[in-house]
Amino acid sequence: MLAAAATLAGGSISPGHQLIDLCSGKSLTTTIASLRHPDIRCLAVDKLTAKLAPHFEGKAEYAEMDILNPSFPGILAARLAEDPRPAILIGMHLCGILSFKAIEFFILVGSTGRADWKSWLE
Repeated sequence: MLAAAATLAGGSISPGHQLIDLCSGKSLTTTIASLRHPDIRCLAVDKLTAKLAPHFEGKAEYAEMDILNPSFPGILAARLAEDPRPAILIGMHLCGILSFKAIEFFILVGSTGRADWKSWLE
């Protein structure tokens, strides 16, 4: 998954990126990414209570959020606005409606890794 993300990011994941792992479960992918790429910001997002997810140090973070919550796109957009680095969104554990919601977020972020705010405000 990280190799595919690197390819989509232009060949490598660099300190110029942030990684957002949607529906991360217990966040194994995020943990591996943060260890392998300590200079990028890594965010694991899942609706599991934070105490069930591993403890993160450094730039890896866990956010207890439900991507099906109607307020999630705005929360994601605000999160992306906090950090000027392009975002790489990944979703290893998406099925059914979660896949469709992730596609909406991928469109929001687009090929530039920055959110298209206007489409979410209309």
